[in-house]
Amino acid sequence: MPLFEFHCPRCDRTFEKLLRAAQNEHPCPDCKEPAPRAVSVPART
Repeated sequence: MPLFEFHCPRCDRTFEKLLRAAQNEHPCPDCKEPAPRAVSVPART
């Protein structure tokens, strides 16, 4: 399952979720506000 990053505009929290399918929003674990998917920066190795 891919790892997606989300950012909550209400409480300014960024969090990651393992999801089977790409979702554009996911509820924030802190405030339960719908948080849009953030643009993740790829890691360089």
